[in-house]
Amino acid sequence: MLELAAICDQEYAVELKAALQLQLAAGTNIDLDASNVDEVSTSFVHLVESAVATTRQAGVGLAIHNPSDAFIAAYEDLGLLPNLMQIFAEPV
Repeated sequence: MLELAAICDQEYAVELKAALQLQLAAGTNIDLDASNVDEVSTSFVHLVESAVATTRQAGVGLAIHNPSDAFIAAYEDLGLLPNLMQIFAEPV
């Protein structure tokens, strides 16, 4: 499981994208621990949304575990909470 950084901004999105691409190339499911996330930028949410679409096309799973309040709020603020609910690893 990959633990997300406390600050998930555009800079971190670039770093995470590389890690996600490696897991995708290996064909392994992607599990992200969002429990320690304090701040989330719009560009980071876009990366997650893109990763979800890409993994679905590749037949690889992607799940968010233990989303922090800040992580959930970022999706709520953008009107994307229904999207996030589809990739929770466990009910919230």
